[in-house]
Amino acid sequence: MDGLMEHAQGAREHESDETDGDVQASGLGSRRVLAGSLLDRLVLLNSARRALRDMGLRVARVIWCDARPFIEIERAPNISLAPLLDRMGRRVFRCVNGRTRIAGEFMGVTVCWFEWASDGTAGGARGNADVTTMQEGMER
Repeated sequence: MDGLMEHAQGAREHESDETDGDVQASGLGSRRVLAGSLLDRLVLLNSARRALRDMGLRVARVIWCDARPFIEIERAPNISLAPLLDRMGRRVFRCVNGRTRIAGEFMGVTVCWFEWASDGTAGGARGNADVTTMQEGMER
């Protein structure tokens, strides 16, 4: 029995020597931690995404602009936005190419979506330039 214990202890010592060498060689010895402010923004983002999902809304994408998260939801005509609008702060509207982009604060995160023209025509590509413009409007 003592022989087994010595063998197991020797294996553990050998393992730790190899592991320490691997950690030092790969640079994993210094661990990084998320900054508190980033962690707070991620918590807000996840809470807002869950709440939107609970309302039946689909998150199309998340965009980070100036270290702030923007959530773009996919607008489905059969899903009411009333619960979201009731909980949102001030909203900004921007009309471009037959569509209106609406953005507003929701649970500490900016949520935006498109409303299409009633005749179904729309054009233009969505992108970060729209988000930057929305952010400028939200800061006013």
